[in-house]
Amino acid sequence: MNRRMLIGGAAGLALAEIMGARAQGSSLDAIAKASANYGVDYDWLLSTASCETGGTLDPSADNGRGDVGLFQFKPSTFYAYCSGSPWDPYDAADCAAYMFSLGLCTHWCCSGCHPNPCGS
Repeated sequence: MNRRMLIGGAAGLALAEIMGARAQGSSLDAIAKASANYGVDYDWLLSTASCETGGTLDPSADNGRGDVGLFQFKPSTFYAYCSGSPWDPYDAADCAAYMFSLGLCTHWCCSGCHPNPCGS
């Protein structure tokens, strides 16, 4: 059951939009901090996260195939390189920036450095 169903009607839609905006705001802040921490280009991280989440920047995104969070990590990949939670936007952005800084951007087809870019 989603928030809109619990509240209903226009109020439910408004709350869903507010919650989405808050999630997007925290995602943008997380990406900015991770970019600064690892010296990875902000726009590169942002475009990867946006592509991976279908443009929503939703930190709770789940593609139904085992990839989760802002950067659509497989939990096994996330925990192999990082700590925290792949569902937390700050942990996910930090992990992605760390991996990008090590040249491991090929884990994301949306990163532009994957041998088989998204959609090909």
